[in-house]
Amino acid sequence: MQRELISNKAHWFKFACMAILIACFHTSAAQTNDNELHSSRLIIQWKRSTAHTHAQQLESVANELHKTTGLMMRRRRGISEHMDGMQLNASLNKTELRKVLSKLNANAEVEFAVEDKRRYAHALTNDPLITASSGRTGQWYLNSPDANSEWVAAINAISAWDFSTGGAAGNGVIVAVVDTGIRPDHEDLAGKLLPGYDFVDCDQLPCTGSGLTYFIANDGDGWDSDPQDPGDWVSSEDKANHPGIFDNSCDTGDSSWHGTRVAGIIGAATNNGKGIAGIGYNARILPIRVLSKCGGYDSDITAGMRWAAGLAVPGAARSNPNRAQIINLSLGSADTCNQLYMTTINEIRALGISVVASAGNDSAATNVPANCPGVIGVVAIRNAGTKVGFSSLGTEVTISAPGGNCGTGTNCAFSIDTTTNLGTQSTTQTCPTPQNANAKCLTTPGVNDYTDQLNPNLGTSFSAPIVSGTIALMLGANPNLTPDVIIAKLKATATAFPQTATNSCVAPTGTTPLANNESECNCTTSLCGAGMVNALKAVQSVALPTIVITGNSTVAQGGTDVLDASTSTTANGSQLTYAWSIVSDTSNAATPRSGSTASFTVMAPNADENLVVRLRATDSLNNTASKDFTIVVGAGGSSSSSASSINASSSSSSSIVTVSGATHGGGELTWQWLISLTVLLFLRITIAKSSMALYSTQMNQD
Repeated sequence: MQRELISNKAHWFKFACMAILIACFHTSAAQTNDNELHSSRLIIQWKRSTAHTHAQQLESVANELHKTTGLMMRRRRGISEHMDGMQLNASLNKTELRKVLSKLNANAEVEFAVEDKRRYAHALTNDPLITASSGRTGQWYLNSPDANSEWVAAINAISAWDFSTGGAAGNGVIVAVVDTGIRPDHEDLAGKLLPGYDFVDCDQLPCTGSGLTYFIANDGDGWDSDPQDPGDWVSSEDKANHPGIFDNSCDTGDSSWHGTRVAGIIGAATNNGKGIAGIGYNARILPIRVLSKCGGYDSDITAGMRWAAGLAVPGAARSNPNRAQIINLSLGSADTCNQLYMTTINEIRALGISVVASAGNDSAATNVPANCPGVIGVVAIRNAGTKVGFSSLGTEVTISAPGGNCGTGTNCAFSIDTTTNLGTQSTTQTCPTPQNANAKCLTTPGVNDYTDQLNPNLGTSFSAPIVSGTIALMLGANPNLTPDVIIAKLKATATAFPQTATNSCVAPTGTTPLANNESECNCTTSLCGAGMVNALKAVQSVALPTIVITGNSTVAQGGTDVLDASTSTTANGSQLTYAWSIVSDTSNAATPRSGSTASFTVMAPNADENLVVRLRATDSLNNTASKDFTIVVGAGGSSSSSASSINASSSSSSSIVTVSGATHGGGELTWQWLISLTVLLFLRITIAKSSMALYSTQMNQD
């Protein structure tokens, strides 16, 4: 068992006294230096030292920090084998925190130390809720884009479904939604969810002992296997009753059901006659809860990311057997990408998992983690393809996708409609609005429903899952894609930005929005990514050729067989190149050994054996599929031709699909045989009945 840094009553008494003294000191310092206390939570990545154990590293660094600063530090929880969430015994202001981090980062046992900051769901924007119409917005963003229509930014997902449905039904691509959790009873999501996890913890640090509270978590417990979203409202009463928990960084507001909204865009049941269609079609959702009332901490977010990737997370009650192929992060805040996120993201991407994140709704610089290297950062655009005013932007982003806008009509015509919950209005909790200072909060779950023109859905939070859903379709068409190839293909197939707005977007200089970016502006490839995501072209660019081979499945010794693949097709309509080869030939006598046209004539050896011929077909985008055709030699000559069609494995995969023609052992099943078999079956049943009767008689006599 790992030894605690402070383990007895005397130390606890000393710790408490020091905490009070230092807290008083730092409160005074905060007022003179920064007027704001910052978090006392840190995250430390330890060096993989062979000289010291983990416990020794913890003790050594904590003792050194106490000796030089008077602060005490203890382990809050493990994040990975060499990374821990740590807790100081006092909150520090900005200047003091920088000094402590500087000391820790200079320690020989520490690889890096960062503040454990809060991050927030990229909230719904403040576009007005138009109440004049009860109509639904409709999923305009799934349509075919048309430069002459109002759907310039639509992604053409409906046409993409002709080439990929995100994997087989019930076994689709897995997308982790790392967010506020899920409403699992929503009829459009219930059948698409995998067992997830809840990484929102208690309010105390560390979460051990009695008297724990869960005001932020709002579900009465800490980490567990239940990722249900109980609601994330913050009321005036929360802030008044618990100011140390709901501080000035926490805005009042209704429950958002944010994770349920994000999940619906990616994975709502499609073609089920209900509600909306998820872009990923057969994609499955892995719900990971890391955000609740007033956002979530980096330590919980990165733990959730690691768990979604199938990596070990100390303290989690179980591991994840359903490793995500895509991780969607519709969250963040204005900041630079730090080593915590870079380390976590690099480890996840090394497993072949893509990370998608929303750029933020600040109209300024791209938020973390969307600005981290390797992340697919997504900017929000209007239906017309111009940047929507609320969206952040910058050089770090990869691509743009619809984020919704209300236009100038009598209702919100271009919401990104998705699954949601209507919530239940509280009688006691107040969430002030500009129109009503005493408005009651929508708190606990109510009726499941969908966003619409009266309850619109807007923000970069909903641009990111549009891209995640597109990637799910890409992986459904070609499961061997790497994160880097996916990024390259998304960029290469993106639709060019229109230049129809009055103003052009300008490079952000920080967290302060610039006037041009706060309203509709023309995107450039240096600020909004490579262009507007195009699901159809992205899928077509990676889909494997469909190989169809016709030919005889049996041939006599020394005979010839003509194999033809001219009816094979590609998703992108390009020409195929062919490479035939003989891969299994015991006598090594079949000829020729290779070919490069759509047709291949092979001469069988003078021996009874199975001859396996392989075709590798490659399209103009270098997508390669392989398929085997088996010929049985010496089975009495040629039989009827057999044809087969399959999306075969790509050239990077070692698996080969073998297709063999059916063969029979000679002879026919005639009517004479049927009569004989019937008589034999009748006699067998009669004998069996007689035997059972005799056995029963003997038993009675006994």
